[in-house]
Amino acid sequence: MTVKEFKMQTALGTLSYANKIKLAYARRTPKKVLAILSNDISWCVKEGIATNRNTPVKILEKLSKDENEWIRFNAKNNSTLVS
Repeated sequence: MTVKEFKMQTALGTLSYANKIKLAYARRTPKKVLAILSNDISWCVKEGIATNRNTPVKILEKLSKDENEWIRFNAKNNSTLVS
């Protein structure tokens, strides 16, 4: 999904919860989409972003301060930061 398609589906309210989770975990998801999804209220979506090797360091640093313990743990242990 392109950034444009993502923004369109989000604006229309047609992006399902399941698709958000798939995008969060998918390695091919554009970094800009991951950045937008990192603000989602769902811990499942944010956990997927925290484990995604394509997530930018800046987003991982933000998620490492999340209120959810698992999101913090996964962000701090993401292979992007650990390697």
